[in-house]
Amino acid sequence: MLDSLVGPGNSVVTTTATLDFAQVDPTVSDSAAPDGVLGPDSIQVPDGSNSAAAGRGETGETIDSNVISEVIEVRRNAPGVVKRLVIVVQMNIEAAGYVNPAELEQLIGAAAGVDSDRGDSVTVLT
Repeated sequence: MLDSLVGPGNSVVTTTATLDFAQVDPTVSDSAAPDGVLGPDSIQVPDGSNSAAAGRGETGETIDSNVISEVIEVRRNAPGVVKRLVIVVQMNIEAAGYVNPAELEQLIGAAAGVDSDRGDSVTVLT
């Protein structure tokens, strides 16, 4: 990109990327601990007033149901998240005479995905 603006060999670009290679394994647990009694179709009945739905048959015997339903999901994030990006451009002053450094900083920042909230920066020197 810079070669087309200032000519081949008239610019040098240095990029430093600080990366985070920590692997994070967040665990998501979705558990349902019922407040009442589970019915025959594992439908929760808070007060247990309906004996058939509360897990009791007509003869009064107790039917065991699944009282806790738990799903554990583990997601592994890929390492290598960009923590900070610093780009420095040095241009030959004779070749860069008509180039506006502020506009070039914006162009390079947009092309590289610079995020000022993350602390990224672009500097253009002539």
